[in-house]
Amino acid sequence: MKLFNFDRVLCLSPHPDDVEYSMSGLIHKYKDTHFDILCMSIGGEHDTTSHPNRFDEVESFWKMMKCDNITLHFEYGFISRYKEPEWINMIGTKYLQGDPTSSVNCIILCSSHDVHFEHRIVNSIGIPLARKSKLSVIEYKSPSTNPEWIPNLFMELSPDILRKKVKSLQQFKTQLDAPYFSQENIPNFHIDFSATKRGAKYVELFRMVQLFS
Repeated sequence: MKLFNFDRVLCLSPHPDDVEYSMSGLIHKYKDTHFDILCMSIGGEHDTTSHPNRFDEVESFWKMMKCDNITLHFEYGFISRYKEPEWINMIGTKYLQGDPTSSVNCIILCSSHDVHFEHRIVNSIGIPLARKSKLSVIEYKSPSTNPEWIPNLFMELSPDILRKKVKSLQQFKTQLDAPYFSQENIPNFHIDFSATKRGAKYVELFRMVQLFS
């Protein structure tokens, strides 16, 4: 099954664990879509856990999730390594202008309504990357997304997939002291009241910004 009939999707992860925490259930569900996951830094610029070994945690996570429909890409350094126009040019050239037979149909990235300034920087490059092509753009909810952000796309997770995700997230050993990584709070992140009214107990939340089908 494909996500909105997309062949290939580029997922922008400001830090190691953002894509994994926010949308790995979706990636696991839509096995006929290929997801390129670009981790754009070794961590937060002022985070003492930031280190290239966090990329090993990303790789360990996906091994546990057993997803064959991904390709991991890593950029060393911090988000501030490039200015916004440089990020746009680098990602556009390196990740969006490849072989036409494997071209990206969609970019999925973090929200503009986020309390983490590096997430907002990454969000700001989404629409410019899509300005010259028929690229769909989707935002995902992360643990630092501001409550004023309103999703319009609800991806239901089965209890089995959520359990698998909770277990796999324990591979991020440098982050286990963070409250949102507790085995109790991870399921709480996946509960949305409006979704439960419709019978969806666990969900990942997204906002469709623009869609080309």
